[in-house]
Amino acid sequence: MSFSIPSSTPCQPLIGAEVSNVDLTRPIAPAVADAIRAGLVEHQVLVFRDQDISPEQHRTFASLWVQ
Repeated sequence: MSFSIPSSTPCQPLIGAEVSNVDLTRPIAPAVADAIRAGLVEHQVLVFRDQDISPEQHRTFASLWVQ
């Protein structure tokens, strides 16, 4: 499986980042999930723009946080 590690751009000086280079409609590779988790720890709030995901895809993405 080919994948790219997502990148993040801070939204504000103290909290929040916009995540790019990730498509939430596709399966998330373990290394990508780890990078997203690390981004959440670092920035506390993550924004994923322009992700047109189904309820099932949203549940799948949300399952990354309960591991």
